[in-house]
Amino acid sequence: GIITDIALPFLFVFTLLVLTHELGHFFFAKLFGVKVEEFGIGLPPRLWHKKIKNTIYSINLIPVGGFVKMLGEDGNQIEKVDQNNKVVQVEQDSSQDNFSNKPAWQRSIILSAGVAMNLLLAWVIFTFLFWQGFLNPPTGLKISEVTANSAAFKAGINPEDTIVKIIN
Repeated sequence: GIITDIALPFLFVFTLLVLTHELGHFFFAKLFGVKVEEFGIGLPPRLWHKKIKNTIYSINLIPVGGFVKMLGEDGNQIEKVDQNNKVVQVEQDSSQDNFSNKPAWQRSIILSAGVAMNLLLAWVIFTFLFWQGFLNPPTGLKISEVTANSAAFKAGINPEDTIVKIIN
């Protein structure tokens, strides 16, 4: 059916692309000491989560997309709220694990790492396909039909023949 022929392969490939993309952001955020609050596959609401070393790893209900939530990606301000959810105090977060407090070159690498990982994935996949022979160019041109009394017919070319070289 359409689910097994199209939808499942599409979801598999899309999830692989998203996972690779988000792992790029995640890896470089961790490398540069940015606190990753959550690494999620799919979009909320959460179906499952586990907290490991101050990072929540989640699998979410909507199976399109994913995210890496970093401390300070929305700025370096901390809002404190009262019991009525009213903001009572705003202060700057100067912690070293805050994304906003990292040098511009580190923020740029973290943000572009997702695209870089997708390019790397494409290179790995195409290298594998060429290595296995799936994408190698054909070694000749197969003749599908020959018209009666044509030059090819008179030269003795038959359907299913393969032209491998043309000599002048």
